[in-house]
Amino acid sequence: MLSEWRFLEKLPSFRRAPSTEETRSVDELSSLRRAIGSDHASLAGYVAGRLQEPQFRDGYIDAGRRAMILDDLVMASQRAGLTQEDIARTGDLSPDRVAEVRIGGDPTLFTIFQYARAVDKRVVFELRDSNDAEVIAQERLALRRYEAAEEEAT
Repeated sequence: MLSEWRFLEKLPSFRRAPSTEETRSVDELSSLRRAIGSDHASLAGYVAGRLQEPQFRDGYIDAGRRAMILDDLVMASQRAGLTQEDIARTGDLSPDRVAEVRIGGDPTLFTIFQYARAVDKRVVFELRDSNDAEVIAQERLALRRYEAAEEEAT
């Protein structure tokens, strides 16, 4: 449950709060957190409702994609039997940067690329048309994969 709150707080509408609407969103999230406590069904309903909003949905999908990349990096390091210290040394990263990937933080692209190199992998990004069928399928996969990971965590 806690990881789901952290995930929501990373979305664009929750990460920064300079505008009145964004401040209201952060206040709404805080109120929701207090109101539902550990009731996962209420949170799932809240997220389902917010997914109808394009900005929230885009942020949710982007965060799901980021989570997939970070999960893949962590799994690759585990399969290779590498410790955090090994990755920090091989990837020329600080232990804090390695931990940021491991806990699903918000690492920079440089950190992601260096971590991938440390586990003998490469991260590839490409720009595609948003109407591309493969892009749409990947977005659905990102949503399902994130939701499955959250269910498993609770």
